[in-house]
Amino acid sequence: MENFNVSHAKLLYLRFCAIYGDKFVKDYHDDDFKSIWRNEWVEGLKGIDVSLIKGCLEHCRDNLDWPPTIAEFR
Repeated sequence: MENFNVSHAKLLYLRFCAIYGDKFVKDYHDDDFKSIWRNEWVEGLKGIDVSLIKGCLEHCRDNLDWPPTIAEFR
């Protein structure tokens, strides 16, 4: 099992940008915020096997009009 880490959070951020466009990017664009966002998501997804992330992203892309919170993503 590979745990979710900062590298995964960076990729997740980019995927959310690609999936949600301005709904995500317009509020989350400065470097300080990106750093805090990554750290919060790493902490929030602690213990989550990264093999599950792909399915979560597919669910978000197919079912959610807006980016999820950490709790919704879990």
